[in-house]
Amino acid sequence: MSEFRELLDRNGIADDSVECIAFDVFDTILHRHVSPDEVLHLWACDMVEELSLMDTPATLLIKRRIAGWLVKFVSVLTGYDKECRYPDLIRVLYYMVLPRISFFEFYRRALDTEVGVEKKVTFIPESKRKLIASAFCMEKPVICISDYPLPEESEKEILKYHGIEVERLFTSSDWRFLKSTGRLYKRAIECMRVDPLKAIMIGDNYHSDYIKAKEEGMQAIYLDNSNISTKSNAPFSKAAGMLYVFTERLYRQLVKDGCSTALFLSREGIFLKKLFDYYQRDYLKRHPGKPEIKSRVFFCSRQAALISSIFTASREEFAEIYKNYPTLRVSDFLRNLNMLEDIEIQKEFGELLQNDRLIDDFEHSREYRTILNSEMFSKKCIDNSDEQRKLLVSYIESLSPDFKREGLYLIDIGYHGTCSNLIGKALGGGVRVQTYYLLSRISRGANLGNGDIKGILYDNKKADRFNVYAYDEMFMEKLLSAGCGSVNGYCWSAGEVKPVLSDENTEYYDRIVQPVQDHLYKRYCKIARYLSNHHIDIARYEKRFEKEYMDLIFTPTREEMNLYMQIPMKDNFAAYRYYKTMVGYEAYKEFSFESFVKLLSSKEMIIRSQGTKWIEVALYTMNLNILNRLLREIPYLAIKAYNTYIVKNVI
Repeated sequence: MSEFRELLDRNGIADDSVECIAFDVFDTILHRHVSPDEVLHLWACDMVEELSLMDTPATLLIKRRIAGWLVKFVSVLTGYDKECRYPDLIRVLYYMVLPRISFFEFYRRALDTEVGVEKKVTFIPESKRKLIASAFCMEKPVICISDYPLPEESEKEILKYHGIEVERLFTSSDWRFLKSTGRLYKRAIECMRVDPLKAIMIGDNYHSDYIKAKEEGMQAIYLDNSNISTKSNAPFSKAAGMLYVFTERLYRQLVKDGCSTALFLSREGIFLKKLFDYYQRDYLKRHPGKPEIKSRVFFCSRQAALISSIFTASREEFAEIYKNYPTLRVSDFLRNLNMLEDIEIQKEFGELLQNDRLIDDFEHSREYRTILNSEMFSKKCIDNSDEQRKLLVSYIESLSPDFKREGLYLIDIGYHGTCSNLIGKALGGGVRVQTYYLLSRISRGANLGNGDIKGILYDNKKADRFNVYAYDEMFMEKLLSAGCGSVNGYCWSAGEVKPVLSDENTEYYDRIVQPVQDHLYKRYCKIARYLSNHHIDIARYEKRFEKEYMDLIFTPTREEMNLYMQIPMKDNFAAYRYYKTMVGYEAYKEFSFESFVKLLSSKEMIIRSQGTKWIEVALYTMNLNILNRLLREIPYLAIKAYNTYIVKNVI
């Protein structure tokens, strides 16, 4: 059975029910080595060079976009869809550029240049070539219907260049009708004089090629291409491209720094290690002889690192506990040191524990002074820390035997370096601790001891520019969480050192996070395969992946917001509090102008104690989702404008 007949059979369509076969063009038949934006950039560069234009490629592109908006606006006013004919687009652009040649010469150069660029960057995968060939063998009309602003003859020329000739090619540019409205399908069916029930549309866009074709009475098949689809329906899948950029940069940085063993800190590091391992396997398969980095999961936490880093029972040694959590209970403080369950400690501080309460300024409280003045507490604390420090060193040696000589290379999600600094302190000044964060908030000039912290996607030390990756820290913590408890410390078990994990309810992980991560991993692998199979430089796609992530953050779907709200957030350090999304928003249930102003004026959009920084989720929960349509554009446009300014004036 031919490939096309197999496709019909898989979709339950009989051969005799098809009299006309229609294909989408770009991303269905023709695939590109570069993004559509890069195609226009290459066109602009060639136009500026060939015609010696006064504009730069960037300004020429801006003028082209403005021309497109104007022509589309007129098109809509005259009863057509939001599309422009290519000659009209170039005519408006001609009067904006004012080159020293006639319009007809300018139009010819513009069209020939764009067609030439498309010929260079497009290709037809072998699987698609076989599918098209078997469709022609059906001895039925094969046409193309394309939402692309090139004339019919130009798109035919590109297809012919790759060995494909179709009977007709209906383009949105010629007709000023779009597939996404269904009106282009009506014109194609009328021109082909075929019953829509006997016509079949095949394409990669679920909405335009499948849903709209069916709405016009046609049969339709949706092709889920094995390429980088930005239209994945899986929740949070738009984060996959950004995570691919992270692993690619991370590998290069680790190789540059001479790393032989990389330790991924639990819990978020578990999923990051899974992604890194796939990237490295794929990379080494394509580049034999390149350095291979051993990767290990390092079960650690701020609590476990803190206990190991204590050398004296002085006030300064415990500052990390209440530095960011000034309001604590006595029980919280003792729990951080794994001393709350100690019988002698319970007797020593029985009165304090019996009257356990939240203390606003714990550092300067009477209760804290009582604890520090206890000789029993000092002895037990130092003895426990000495033991845990030895266990920590043995545990690290089991993961990276040569770490004392080579140094320690840690990978984590971020942000402020607490855990890595505590580990470095516990190991002493003789071991260099190099940490790589997904997002680093470390400021310039920060004292990092014997080591350094580098932000792979975002780093405060590198540039004074806001980056969309740092928009919401809690979002990434939830997305990359793991199905295990936090590390309380270490113990000997069966002749080796093992981490002691807290007993936590991880039902939400199995129900929500694990399926989300499975989809993320699948799309990550799809991206990796596509880039490696076509030998594409990741730099060409970084902006596209960042745009996808911005779309995820600023235009989340209802499903994504609902899932996000169901994932609890717990601090496994200091205050040990659960943060359920929207806790603390009781005052905002009834909408008023005053409550809305309070919401927007909250520090860092929506502060941590209120449960989320994701303002879109907050508004959605408050039944104010209509405001998201306006607010989602403000930070998005602000970031784009700011980054454009930095690129032009600073970098």
